[in-house]
Amino acid sequence: LTPGAAIVDEDAHSVTFRRSFSGSFLLDTSINGAPVRMIFDTGASAVVLTHEDAEAAGYDLSGLRFNIPVQTANGTGRAALVRIDEINVGNITRSNVRGFVAEAGALDTSLLGMSFLETLSGYSVRQDTLELVH
Repeated sequence: LTPGAAIVDEDAHSVTFRRSFSGSFLLDTSINGAPVRMIFDTGASAVVLTHEDAEAAGYDLSGLRFNIPVQTANGTGRAALVRIDEINVGNITRSNVRGFVAEAGALDTSLLGMSFLETLSGYSVRQDTLELVH
């Protein structure tokens, strides 16, 4: 089992991930068709993209307004509100999800936060396994 890679269970309508060697759950996702590695983060109120991941996902960074104060592991920063057209996590797809783009250098890895997680019927962490249920 590779950390980050989804293990899809079609019968259970769920997708499972293994904990990474760093102790976090790093998930291989896609945002607007672009591959994005994200950290599962129930402490984040929304999906938050790094500057680089947002650019890869097709956002025009010069047109964004970084006027929303946010707390990150690196301290206080600013973010811009965006709508994510499509986010895929394993076999789970959601459209029109509220998200943020962090200003350059404010975030090392994008966050899979509550604006996505609250669309699920459930999620659970057991030892080294994270399960997301449609």
